[in-house]
Amino acid sequence: MSSDYLLAGLGYDPEVSAKRLGDGLYEQRLVQQAVVARTGQAFIDGQTSNEAQFKYLMNNAIASKQQLNLAVGVSLSSQQVAALTHDIVWLEEHEVNGEMVLVPVLYLAQADNRLGPTGALIAGNDVSLIAGQNLDNVGTLRAANNLSAAAGNDLVNSGLIEAGNRLDLL
Repeated sequence: MSSDYLLAGLGYDPEVSAKRLGDGLYEQRLVQQAVVARTGQAFIDGQTSNEAQFKYLMNNAIASKQQLNLAVGVSLSSQQVAALTHDIVWLEEHEVNGEMVLVPVLYLAQADNRLGPTGALIAGNDVSLIAGQNLDNVGTLRAANNLSAAAGNDLVNSGLIEAGNRLDLL
């Protein structure tokens, strides 16, 4: 799975389009690294593999192209990013070693709700934290299901703690 899929879905011929940064595996790795860096999670929206996630993000981009007036090779404007309803991967033109190439770039819908203001995020399906002394949270603790945090002394929260089901603070 490579950006050929995205280009074909947008009506471009991948064979005559601009040069890409790397092959499909390299593109998937770039996107996966961006997902981890931006969300603290390996996968988003229930995806379970790099290939499935890459395809999912490209399908979202194909569906968003017309509504947001996206152009291959051009970065999204702040207005376009704000209007995103789904996470996407978009191909942008960047100069690499003196050549212009298309690079997959991750854009997150509602990115402000994904990380705490400090950028610190601990997230997972079930999250369990145990501190021998104090537990001081100034970032985001997020569990899709259950979250348990226990401290030997004080548990101090000045960040965000969120659980989809059960939340235990001990």
